[in-house]
Amino acid sequence: MLPNRFWDKIRITPSGCWFWLAGKDKDGYGKFWFNGTTGRAHRIAYIELRGAIPDGLVPDHLCQVPCCVNPWCIELVTPWEN
Repeated sequence: MLPNRFWDKIRITPSGCWFWLAGKDKDGYGKFWFNGTTGRAHRIAYIELRGAIPDGLVPDHLCQVPCCVNPWCIELVTPWEN
């Protein structure tokens, strides 16, 4: 379950993206401290709201917006496909 402090850091857009408003890494992906470690916010949202990311797959933003953390804007693909 995602804490309230996660939800405080997003803005839902009319397009359906959830823009991350807090800290981002050099590639524009949101960063979030969760369960004792810092990770990419979109990965954390995906795992917490949709389930595990299987080995060999990576999240790919269908919306092409790196700061989007909406797990339904993400599909799991191979690194080659990404």
